[in-house]
Amino acid sequence: MSVTVTLSGGGTNQFMLAGDTYAELDDGSLNVNRSGERDPWNYARGSWSKVRGDERLPAKRPFWG
Repeated sequence: MSVTVTLSGGGTNQFMLAGDTYAELDDGSLNVNRSGERDPWNYARGSWSKVRGDERLPAKRPFWG
């Protein structure tokens, strides 16, 4: 599924590759993880207002760890 980021200025950025996900960080910033890319796209706190798409889920820890 795709990820759509609405910027605070009113524009949008769309990430349309299968496997693209986003993660909202504790400091208010946003990372968009592109399928096949090593480094995520980062949006600073205040530069984005809304995000829609597949949210990246935290890694599951094994029950023994």
